[in-house]
Amino acid sequence: MAGFKVGFGDTSVLDSMKESIQNIKDSLTEIFTSPEVEQAANRFANILAINLGKIAGSAASIGASIADNLLGGISLFLQQNKDRVIEYIVSMFDIGSRIAR
Repeated sequence: MAGFKVGFGDTSVLDSMKESIQNIKDSLTEIFTSPEVEQAANRFANILAINLGKIAGSAASIGASIADNLLGGISLFLQQNKDRVIEYIVSMFDIGSRIAR
């Protein structure tokens, strides 16, 4: 310990470091709480929120279009093949009835 103290020398450098750290803190606080920075950050946040909303809306629109196409396709298939589907279901129940006998 004694050798470290001799080797390190003047400890006033620690006080200078503490003062520098406090000055850095004060400067950063002043910078990030300045009205100009706050206004710029608000502008950025507003534009980002709007654009994220646009992206989400576009994705939802694409999803709705896909769902509409799928549902339309199913609807058209059922309208055009109603009799065939009925025959198939009746056939399956008839097979089940025969198996149950």
